[in-house]
Amino acid sequence: MHLLSIDRPGYGASEPQTEFEESSYEARADDIAAFTNHSERSAQSGSGIDFGRIGVVGWQSGGFTALALAARHPRLVDRLAIIDRPSPANPLRVESGALFTLEDLGMRLGLRNRLDRMLDEASSQSDAGLGVDVDARKHGINDAGLGHITATTKLIYGDRAQSSSDADGHWFRDRIPDSTSVKVQNGGALSIVTQWERILEHVASRDGDLDGER
Repeated sequence: MHLLSIDRPGYGASEPQTEFEESSYEARADDIAAFTNHSERSAQSGSGIDFGRIGVVGWQSGGFTALALAARHPRLVDRLAIIDRPSPANPLRVESGALFTLEDLGMRLGLRNRLDRMLDEASSQSDAGLGVDVDARKHGINDAGLGHITATTKLIYGDRAQSSSDADGHWFRDRIPDSTSVKVQNGGALSIVTQWERILEHVASRDGDLDGER
């Protein structure tokens, strides 16, 4: 499996957003689609590799971008996993602007160094990325567009997460045709860690699956 992780504008190694660029989730999704298509053409011409359709994982803030990618480019995405993404039905959660802290995550042994590095890299450009995220939330998401998603979708929520719940998963499930909600027992904000192997199985092949409640 080839795994690609993308920093949004203003985060990590990605360049800051310019004043001429749109900050919506749809714009970010189109950027990723263009990059993916370019990478596939390069792989095909260089080594004959065909990526085919791709699986996409969206965790918390990245969830809306992943949903927009699957909705706007259904021929590109065939598997989708959304983890602990608050729905628009919970406006107070969606509008919270601050980056999460290690305390918010409910730290588990063995993760502190990796999460420290992730947060340090995310804030290397100060609050440039956060400003883009706040602007994107003002645009919101296209609820009707969720019905265009053809990818097999898993909506994964920890039952003890502070910023989201399986009710958010049900909200998305009612709007995404081929979707299943998954409630992680004793799961906090790090369901993406405890369920990572199963998430990869889901997005990487047509055989992998996550048990859930339909």
